[in-house]
Amino acid sequence: MEEEKSLVIKDSEIIINKEVAFKHYELCDISENTLKDYRYYLPLFLKYLEREGFNKTSYLNYKRWLKAQTQWTISTKQKYLVSARVWIKQLFKQGVISIDLLEDTKTFKQSTKHKKTGLNDKEIEKLSAYLSEFGDEKTKAVFGLLIFSGLRSQEVCDIDVEDLTLNDIQSSVMICSKGSDDKERVLILNKTVRLLNDYLRKQKLKSGALFLSKNGKKRITTRGLRRLVDRVFDKLEITSSTHGLRHWFVSNQVKKNDNLLEIIRWTRHRNISTLMVYYDELSLEKSFDKFSQAFEGISF
Repeated sequence: MEEEKSLVIKDSEIIINKEVAFKHYELCDISENTLKDYRYYLPLFLKYLEREGFNKTSYLNYKRWLKAQTQWTISTKQKYLVSARVWIKQLFKQGVISIDLLEDTKTFKQSTKHKKTGLNDKEIEKLSAYLSEFGDEKTKAVFGLLIFSGLRSQEVCDIDVEDLTLNDIQSSVMICSKGSDDKERVLILNKTVRLLNDYLRKQKLKSGALFLSKNGKKRITTRGLRRLVDRVFDKLEITSSTHGLRHWFVSNQVKKNDNLLEIIRWTRHRNISTLMVYYDELSLEKSFDKFSQAFEGISF
């Protein structure tokens, strides 16, 4: 039986079998979450090929088309472009196409600066007061890990009950950090331990996923986690995101700790240049008053 092909090209026209097309990613050494992202973003490129045809400039033209779209940020455009880039690279490596469409075509250039600021201290205080009075055990436990440990959304979702070590000496949680294949031990504060113990007793959890979806049948997803956080933010009229909590966590460490190596360990940044973005932003904020003094006496 002839092997089913992901795409058939004839006179620049292209017929795509999307289910087979996704299988080209299976030979990539990527995480399950990255694979899900690629499968989500690739269909746009496949539709583009069906509409515009296939030739040696298809990838370059797709990049130009993405650039012209106004509904997406550069970050989102990059995700669409990278999913297409990896897919095309696999087609070439696996002999499905004979030309390298990626030659001399780069991805989008992105600023390393943060597009949005994290929560400020007043918002954290407002959040703390609200959770103390109205937060249920699950919500408090989630926010405890996000605020006091600076965990990323996916890291929180991936935690199992068995990953927790909760005691009076030194408590920790085993997490799989961004870009890592193995779990690492992260120390947690006593206040987080109290929140987790309250939640575990309430839910009577002994094993499996620490946080479940709303129906209680499956592990919570990053989308479900965002909804939980957004509900609280909406009530408090806080304009931010789940990642905004990590942004506050890192900024708080930078403000109060002069030891760069210690901060890297606590924030679990793999690249020091990423951490330096926080230093630069805080430095600019501190120097803004001096900057504005240069224009005193000038107004119109």
